[in-house]
Amino acid sequence: MEKKKKQKQKLNWKKWLLVGVGAVILLVGGKYLLMRKQIGDRSRAFEVQREVMIDYWKEQGLSDEEIAEKMIEERSMTGERPEGMERPASSSFLRMVGGGRGLH
Repeated sequence: MEKKKKQKQKLNWKKWLLVGVGAVILLVGGKYLLMRKQIGDRSRAFEVQREVMIDYWKEQGLSDEEIAEKMIEERSMTGERPEGMERPASSSFLRMVGGGRGLH
């Protein structure tokens, strides 16, 4: 009788452990999916903003080359770099040494 009680307790412990692991997996999975959705929403909003800017510049009569230059300027202001363009070494050094803020 005591042996059956121990087996039942062991099974109960394993069952609760499995339930706990399942709950953690569901919570982490839900958080991951929510994060991916937010990233997608931000990306779509950025694309809409980019298209509005390009349309505005076209209405002003800017050529495609001028628009491309303006996009590069906008990216440099936000810290993004076009593909193949690297950040200057001096700004990387300043960022590493002094945080890159207030050292202009």
